[in-house]
Amino acid sequence: MKSADQHIRNRYILLVTLFLLLVVTLVLVYTHPDKKNRKAVPHSAYENNTVEKWHAQLRELLERQDYANAELMANNIRLAVPDDLFSRRALICCELAKNDSAKAIEQCRKILLSAPDDAITRNNLAVLLSKTSPDDAANAAATALELAPGNRNIRNNAIIIRNRVENCTIQCDVDTLLLKVAPPQKENGL
Repeated sequence: MKSADQHIRNRYILLVTLFLLLVVTLVLVYTHPDKKNRKAVPHSAYENNTVEKWHAQLRELLERQDYANAELMANNIRLAVPDDLFSRRALICCELAKNDSAKAIEQCRKILLSAPDDAITRNNLAVLLSKTSPDDAANAAATALELAPGNRNIRNNAIIIRNRVENCTIQCDVDTLLLKVAPPQKENGL
């Protein structure tokens, strides 16, 4: 009788041990650092086409300078695709349209926290900082130039910001949402 009880107890210990090993293995697999660094599962063609259409609509709203609707559209895109870079950059333009450069700078910095290699946003940050913090602007422009040395607009902006030329217009490209610093306006003598 003791051997039967001993045999059942040994089987029970073996099953518990196997269960614990299974649990530990699953925890290790799902928390392994490599899993966190993997690219997300690619979206379907339908999803990609939908996002491209949204981007086209958002770009059109920005070109028409309909910033209120552009902001709504960008926020709706971000609800569907939270880390969509284009809509996040569009929000920078919308903040500038409200003359809120502090929020635009804050938005640039938020983007750079999640996408530090984004040369366009670094360039946008350099443009925004060019009047208030020229040294930080020069650093941001230099980093943007290192990240995208072939981009003509980034290269021109880096030169202008580095040389601190006041009368030059910083280059703009709506397709990539590079921001433009408006040239000084002449006052009418009325």
